Amino acid sequence: MSTGVTVQMEMAGGHSSVSIDLYNSVTTIDDLVQERVSLLQAYEHDTTFIIANLGTLYSQLSKWKELMPRVKPFYALKCNNDPVVTKVLADIGLGFDCASQSEIEQILQLGVHPSRIVFANPNKHMSHLRFAAQNNVDLMTFDDVCEVLKIKQSFPNARLLLRIKTRRHFRARHTFNKKFGCDPSLVRSLLEQCKQLSVNVVGFSFHIGSLPEENSYFTTTIADVSDLFQIGEEVGFRMTILDIGGGFPGVDTEKQSFQKVAKEINEALERHFPTSRGVDVIAEPGRYFVTSCFTLAVQVMSKKVIAESFEDNDQNVKMIEHTIVNEHTIVNEHTIVNEHIIVNEHIHQNGHIYLNGCAPDNKLTLESPSEHTNGNSHIITNGHSSANGHIIVNRHTSANGHAILSNLDTVEKHRFQNGLSPETGRIERSDQETSCVYMYFINDGLFGTFSNVRTDQLVARPTFLKDCKTKAKHTSILWGPTCAESDCVMKECLLPELSVGQWLFFQNMGAYSVTQACGFNGIEPPLKFYVCDQKTWNLISHEIDLAASQG
Repeated sequence: MSTGVTVQMEMAGGHSSVSIDLYNSVTTIDDLVQERVSLLQAYEHDTTFIIANLGTLYSQLSKWKELMPRVKPFYALKCNNDPVVTKVLADIGLGFDCASQSEIEQILQLGVHPSRIVFANPNKHMSHLRFAAQNNVDLMTFDDVCEVLKIKQSFPNARLLLRIKTRRHFRARHTFNKKFGCDPSLVRSLLEQCKQLSVNVVGFSFHIGSLPEENSYFTTTIADVSDLFQIGEEVGFRMTILDIGGGFPGVDTEKQSFQKVAKEINEALERHFPTSRGVDVIAEPGRYFVTSCFTLAVQVMSKKVIAESFEDNDQNVKMIEHTIVNEHTIVNEHTIVNEHIIVNEHIHQNGHIYLNGCAPDNKLTLESPSEHTNGNSHIITNGHSSANGHIIVNRHTSANGHAILSNLDTVEKHRFQNGLSPETGRIERSDQETSCVYMYFINDGLFGTFSNVRTDQLVARPTFLKDCKTKAKHTSILWGPTCAESDCVMKECLLPELSVGQWLFFQNMGAYSVTQACGFNGIEPPLKFYVCDQKTWNLISHEIDLAASQG
């Protein structure tokens, strides 16, 4: 639990200081969330909030230094520009990947030296180039001669990194080859134009894609770039910087882990860029540092229990594997046509049904005659009855062409809407013992912190702060708080029954979440509580002091 100790971090730009709550090493994330919930409840607040764990941030940095010491990280500010996160990274001595004047300004205000910034946007505003020149942020990327001409005009002394396309077969959640990068086949020609324009190309950059599928993409691209360095030197440039971009995992999985990625990169660098080659290697990690730092806590604002429905049509009805044709119904592949039933591959002929391969002798022959009756076109088969064109299926009765289902568990995947009036071809409910959808409305959504659900196709996985009513799970939907129907955090998921006012929390919410939130419908951003375990905070403080002493 909390140690009761709070430290103050002075912020740049005249902003007030920020409190950081310290806790002991045995404290769990559940404890941290519960403490903040209790605090909010004491003031009758129900605001969504984020727990930003600076200890986790520092642990990621320590792992980077241990596993990939040769590669200098330039944190990708676009991933999460939280002022406390960026200040901690800045004070420790990290570099920054910025893509605009605004991002450069934010980092310069933290006292970061311009040499610790890479302007990593191959297509820049002229005014942003002039701002970079005025502040001597001279390391930047390009991928076309048009950009070179702009740089030549606004910042002729800039140090340039030529961004290249990676191989086409690389697969990732976000790929960039269509938008950015010079094709390797055009590198020599572009570098020759750069030489004629007397600009200073110092190296290459690339990005294998965000959330890539294979660790080997780094190995392959580093090998490819090694050959391009040779071309650059042949053209007459002194190539001294390799920027390997981003694509580092934010959390480890069975398929992807930072340890595996680091091993691939280290081996590729040793093979193609040994230290004797005199090349500095940098990278632009974003989600690697911050994904696991943020935990989002939300509250169930409202709740609806409805008959199952996921389609947005006028009747709000979805029937899967259930077809209505001319008022004749197909249920689980059992068809009633002209008052006769065709069951699976059982043949109807001359007013009779032949089941289980019986011979066509104009009589209904069944393996269990006591359970089946043939007469007046009424067929009873294992409790399924057809009478005057209606079907009774396990106590589910069809009347006037409408199926009334009293126990939907026996008819899988059939969806219906509560309270529908009887109409031809529509299913309605006859009692309360039916499968339902539990819809919950929470106080953050896709236009807020859950924006990464939309852009990253993130599968949100909630943890429940308290025990739920039952352990039984129901088909559920989690809606965000806005008026947009697209604001759906979780679709067709299985959750235990929740209560209005109940708190849930979602871990690993630090990447491309708060930076993409837009405040649609006036929904306020979450509160932030900054925490760190006492031992790690001591390490952070020591490293900050060390960086300050080294200038």
